[in-house]
Amino acid sequence: MENKRIQLLEYRKKLLLMTEEEKIKHDLYLRDLSLGKIEGPNTGFPSLDKKHLVFFKKEHISNPLPHMTATEYLKEKNKNNLNKIAMDCTEGIITYKDFFTTIDKTACSLHKIGVRKGKCLVGMLPSDLPYENYLLYGACSSGSAVNFIVQGTPLKTLAKMINDLPTDYFFVSNDDFNLEMEEYLYKNTKIKNIINVSKEFDSNDKRTISWQEFMKCGQNYQLPEINRNPEDLLFMAKTGGTTGEPKNVMINDNGFNIIVHQLLNSELNYSVGDKWLRVWSLFSASAAISSSHLALCAGMNNILRKMPSPENFATLIMKEKPNHLCLVSALIDLLIYSGITKEDIESFIKTAGIGGEKITPQFEERASNFLPDYLGYGYGCTENSSSAVLRMNKETAIPGKIGIPYIKTVIGAFDKDTLEEKGYNEEGEICIQSYTPMIGYYNDPEATKEVLKVHPDGSVWIHTGDLGSIDEQGFLTVTGRIKEFISLFSGDKAYPTTIEAVISKVPGVIKVSVVRAPDFNHEEHFVPSAVIVVDKNFNKEEIRKNIKKACEVHLPKYSFPQDIIIKEDLPYLASGKPNRKKMESDIEEGMKLAKKLELF
Repeated sequence: MENKRIQLLEYRKKLLLMTEEEKIKHDLYLRDLSLGKIEGPNTGFPSLDKKHLVFFKKEHISNPLPHMTATEYLKEKNKNNLNKIAMDCTEGIITYKDFFTTIDKTACSLHKIGVRKGKCLVGMLPSDLPYENYLLYGACSSGSAVNFIVQGTPLKTLAKMINDLPTDYFFVSNDDFNLEMEEYLYKNTKIKNIINVSKEFDSNDKRTISWQEFMKCGQNYQLPEINRNPEDLLFMAKTGGTTGEPKNVMINDNGFNIIVHQLLNSELNYSVGDKWLRVWSLFSASAAISSSHLALCAGMNNILRKMPSPENFATLIMKEKPNHLCLVSALIDLLIYSGITKEDIESFIKTAGIGGEKITPQFEERASNFLPDYLGYGYGCTENSSSAVLRMNKETAIPGKIGIPYIKTVIGAFDKDTLEEKGYNEEGEICIQSYTPMIGYYNDPEATKEVLKVHPDGSVWIHTGDLGSIDEQGFLTVTGRIKEFISLFSGDKAYPTTIEAVISKVPGVIKVSVVRAPDFNHEEHFVPSAVIVVDKNFNKEEIRKNIKKACEVHLPKYSFPQDIIIKEDLPYLASGKPNRKKMESDIEEGMKLAKKLELF
């Protein structure tokens, strides 16, 4: 047994020393081995056997990785698409030729005003305008990076975010800009200029300039040769913040390009000229890479719109008729319950994907019955630049399973203490080995070490904090989070994911999120509480009774939810994930109010 362990360790070390060409040959060998075309032993470990490669074509495995800047990759992929539409936005239609011209002009202006490597532009811009894209690729060409902030961020928080970053310039539109913001930011941050991209705006400070004035800075300026390394910082993205304080994740050009390369080298139904609807601004890695860089590098028409009100979301879809959507489950449910039918959308929707949250069996069934093809479901993390696991066709869309790893990505389940890999169908911490890991958390090396861990063979893995297993075909199942439990007065631990799995199977439950709530009986201790959204065709009290019955059958008594709270919908973070902290705060406030009323 010890000899086998040593042999496997040496084998892993040899894999690390392979050139890219050797890795391609090895992957083709593993594919043939899994297909039964050749005979040979398997190791019994998912990350080494790579059974998922059978779902990819040989030519996709053989295509070399794009080691270049994000702007170079974008231009290379569209050298024959110059007259096609790159973006359809509020300001009109923009061809790839015009897009590239503006990127180059933006880069010249940025470099002329002193933006260099080590600097980071900050913007808070709406999703229906093209300026985030101009700044992203312009910053890339000038050697710098960008950080985009969610619209509506409170002034004090915004000022702190700006001061935490190496930035001199803030880009904004009239959606958020006002004289109070202008005065506050110049007084409380180190920025030199605010650049307002709106055509007209009020200002009390000469340092606030228009986009047109900014662009004039680069007129007749010759951009020097920028020796940008694809491993240099390009993009700052905040983590979701669902379980703690959000961190600034540093992502490089490789993170953008190689994620997209893997998606384009798959069985996803993408074509030049397709329409991709984007309603998110580029504050997250998934929006910037999966809903923007991917669409543009694929030669698509990236339709930029603001997020409509819930009652108008279906109207937007029927008006724009996009071929591709990347959403959260709440938005797909808006379509399902809007009254439009599968027949209404099957003529235009080719792919519809979601990510960033766990889906319930009921939602998967609803979505599968509604969508023309299959439910695209991704799994990953900002620390990997975006997702690492996907469903790319009906063959890889298996209910209850997340999907398979990307073509150049390796997934394994590991013992979190010994760092030894688990075998097939054995639960462990899900870890990702890829070409797209984050550079690290900005100014937080200790937190970086907790996530980017060196294993005994010398390889670096992203430790997700999620629990799961991988089956004999390479499909991932996520079972929960390592740290996500509620410590009870009794000393027991209640796991929200386990409770959610039971409640989600109760007929009539559309959504469920189990959160921590103050214990009625033991001050300063906590218990699980379930927040649910129900189908309006079901009786609420019947659902409550059925949830209690299901818990009695499937859960230990200490895991029973103290309360079952029915809501019209769950609160969400800007990333589209359920806002657990908001739910916990609302429950606590509700309990305080109830106690106060009892005193009168």
